[in-house]
Amino acid sequence: MSKKILFIILILLSGISCEKYQFQDLPENPSWLDERISDMEAAKQFGLRIDVYLWKDAYYYHFMNLISSCWFCDFWDYNGNRHEWLPGETEDFSENSRLIGTVWKSEFFPN
Repeated sequence: MSKKILFIILILLSGISCEKYQFQDLPENPSWLDERISDMEAAKQFGLRIDVYLWKDAYYYHFMNLISSCWFCDFWDYNGNRHEWLPGETEDFSENSRLIGTVWKSEFFPN
């Protein structure tokens, strides 16, 4: 019986310790982002999605457009400033950023 109790306690502790690796809640959308989302919804464009990342202790928004040939060209910080990539930053972003989640996607975005 004590082995069963110990096993249950270990399972509960492992579940608690893994919580820090799960996605955190999405940050509240800044007003500039809500305005852009409203514009995109009105345009009913195909293949648009906005993902939020945590990188260098700050939130960044990636506007993915499936018909664009440029990857990470539409990349914005939380204050609405377009990020200009410096040499080596794409590698740092690849290695050190964390996807928080999808903020919005068009109804025509494929699953």
